[in-house]
Amino acid sequence: MKTCLVALAIFTSWLCMAQVDTNAKYNIVNGAHSSYLSVNGNTQGSGVIHSSNASPQAVWEFVNIGGGFYRIRNSSNGLYIANFGAKNANAPLKLTSTPGDGAAWSINGNSSTKFWIKNKLSGLNLSSGGNRSQNAQMVQAGESQYSYWDLNNLNVPANVSSGGQVVQAQPEVGWVETVLPNSYFGRWKIYSRNASKNDVTISNSNVLMGAMNTQIHRTYVRDGVYKVITTYNNYYQCHFLKERQGGIGGGGIYIIDIDGGYRSFDQANNVPLEGQQFDQGFR
Repeated sequence: MKTCLVALAIFTSWLCMAQVDTNAKYNIVNGAHSSYLSVNGNTQGSGVIHSSNASPQAVWEFVNIGGGFYRIRNSSNGLYIANFGAKNANAPLKLTSTPGDGAAWSINGNSSTKFWIKNKLSGLNLSSGGNRSQNAQMVQAGESQYSYWDLNNLNVPANVSSGGQVVQAQPEVGWVETVLPNSYFGRWKIYSRNASKNDVTISNSNVLMGAMNTQIHRTYVRDGVYKVITTYNNYYQCHFLKERQGGIGGGGIYIIDIDGGYRSFDQANNVPLEGQQFDQGFR
């Protein structure tokens, strides 16, 4: 599905925005030479490259940040594509753990299959720059055949057959994917209902509880409560966070750490907020 705006000039043309599924995973495939958008590392500053095969490093997710823009997150390492403030053509694109406007992208096109992925800061597009070689560095460039991309959704289709009818699958009610606000980052002393816990350090990429460093996988918000799904080894965990006004220490957060080591993302994501009692936390 696309949302299209008619642009009237000397000729009538179409400017279309792709409706990406923020709950899905994608291969992003170059329209000129069918290579897969991928990465060559798992740390800040690692290169964004293209590859001839759809490896786990070539799987991506889109995080809606509003205004028609998305963060593009690598599923294997949780980092985002960014230009690191560069506004010039042919600047290399790399991975960042601290995304800003240089990591905000809109998805536009003039066909049903090929799209430009345009950077908010520079106005330039994600591109292979014409380089077809294996592991070539991706850059930002103007509109060309090397800046066209296919978005291949890897998830099971949302429409499923039920009793001979097609039923539209519904997302979990009320939760919207987002990123955790900067005000939540830092070191917190977390108190449970029964006894004090170890300090917890929260960043935009992980939740560190004692010796357990859990990678933030996805973050959702509903009615001022943040649901943070983390991964540790092959398990998922669910955390609920809420900014706290007043009370002990004059401020801080409430936190619920839902232990259990869920085997699937769906199991962790479906932990209900209703009935949970927030623990008290403060610096």
